[in-house]
Amino acid sequence: AVGSTEPLTNPPLLSGAVTLSNSRLNIRSGPATSYAVVGKAQPAQILPLLGRNERGDWVQVQFTVEAPAAAAMGWVASRYLAITGDLLSLPVVDAVSTAPVYQEDSRQSVTDPSTATVNADLAQTATAANQTLAAATTSGSATGLTGTLVFQSSPGGLLYAYRLYTGALWSLTNGFDPAISPDGQTVAFVREGGENGIYLIDIDGGNERLIFSGRTRLSSPKWSPDGQWILFTRSDEYSECVDLGRGGCVDVNRLPPGMPTDNLTLSKEYEYNLAVVDPDGDHYHDIAALESARVADWSKAGIVYQSS
Repeated sequence: AVGSTEPLTNPPLLSGAVTLSNSRLNIRSGPATSYAVVGKAQPAQILPLLGRNERGDWVQVQFTVEAPAAAAMGWVASRYLAITGDLLSLPVVDAVSTAPVYQEDSRQSVTDPSTATVNADLAQTATAANQTLAAATTSGSATGLTGTLVFQSSPGGLLYAYRLYTGALWSLTNGFDPAISPDGQTVAFVREGGENGIYLIDIDGGNERLIFSGRTRLSSPKWSPDGQWILFTRSDEYSECVDLGRGGCVDVNRLPPGMPTDNLTLSKEYEYNLAVVDPDGDHYHDIAALESARVADWSKAGIVYQSS
């Protein structure tokens, strides 16, 4: 099959925001730089995605040519898009576009307001995320890396997923400390404040759900190797102590008998504990560890954690 400038009947499955900030993105007739340029997308432009090549480093997009105005399809490199969803869920296609070759003076560009709305917030965040990953924007065929990386843009900020092999990047939600499940299908994360708890979200950004909020001050969720448990740190227990100016906080119960405490300032010294729940948020229980255990990880060899 070949592409055309006929109206496209299949609805777009996903969309992607152009992450370039100082130049337009070439839309080509096929999935390689050897194909002719048939259009250009503006910085922050949102493009409907129709398919991908087998490797996922190029995606087929819908755009509009103006001379004459008509819907068309073309190809762009996926590493220049912040994609809303899982790139690999797109169908594998190989159609080559028959849209006319782009001419700078023809105003041939992506301008259809129904499919090309500029989303400044998404573009700004996507650009910042791509700058963070600037050293990893080449495809996995060059790096030899596979799998999916999840990370946060800032504490409590947006959570992202990054496909190492294809360079595809997409946003998930907001929160702290994301951790991907062993099968790569689910991300655990935490939130604080009024939304306190441990949450799960599917890797494509859907089906977000709160699974556990029975304790507070939660952090660092980690999956068990078999995916049956989620390990995390809780620091919601504390003891009251006073600073006697000797480099440390002394538990009030350990002060000398009869010592006046009226002029002493009480502080809270939080304890760190490790606990687990299953992916449904059930069967909560603490596990044996030091009262300063935090930032744990779980491998087939067992659980390791930081302590101070």
